[in-house]
Amino acid sequence: MTLELPALRPLGPARLSVEPHTAHPAYATLLADAATTGSCPVWVSERGLQMLEPPRDPHAVLAEVASRDAATFLDERWPSDCPQCGCRDSFGSFTGLAPALVPEDDPVAVAAESEIASRRSHLALVPGIRPADAVAVLRWRGTCNRHDDVAGLSAVLRSWEERFGALLVQIDFMTLWLTVAAPPRTPQECRAVAAEHFAFCPDVDGEDPRALRDYAATLAGRRWWRFWWD
Repeated sequence: MTLELPALRPLGPARLSVEPHTAHPAYATLLADAATTGSCPVWVSERGLQMLEPPRDPHAVLAEVASRDAATFLDERWPSDCPQCGCRDSFGSFTGLAPALVPEDDPVAVAAESEIASRRSHLALVPGIRPADAVAVLRWRGTCNRHDDVAGLSAVLRSWEERFGALLVQIDFMTLWLTVAAPPRTPQECRAVAAEHFAFCPDVDGEDPRALRDYAATLAGRRWWRFWWD
């Protein structure tokens, strides 16, 4: 059976649906088959398109992502104080990556059935086998006010895929939306994951500032993560 795709146009090394869609039945299959096809789907909002500057050669980009270490990236960006109150919540220094958790459901199903995947956006088919790489392959500039290390971002997103079943579903203007198949549950798990979030995106809680321990409490069992850069 042939998979019916929307009309596509080139976007650097990727392909992008000509029109935005409110979900698409092909998304789940494309995501599940990415490891075989070498092309991975991700949704891109209309405003998100403005922040893409894809290079011509995705292979060099993917090689750079593979060479990066997620823990090093986060450690280098760990704030010396808790981003909102200075208390650091007992995290005097970055404590390393949180332990992996067991997915409660299939990560592909969680992504495909999420509200995020049903928002009106363009469907992008990006060279690579995992959604995490789309940030680097499309050269998303949403973090431009902080840094432009898209390979480092993708390295962390890869690590979250592996440890939490967290998949990048939508790229917005200065926001990334992920679904999570293995969310933290206990206070200890939540605090460890929250520390990674604060290092990854110092503005993650910027619109509603809270201390790390308070932000951590919001992660318990939550099936989506949002990262916004000011």
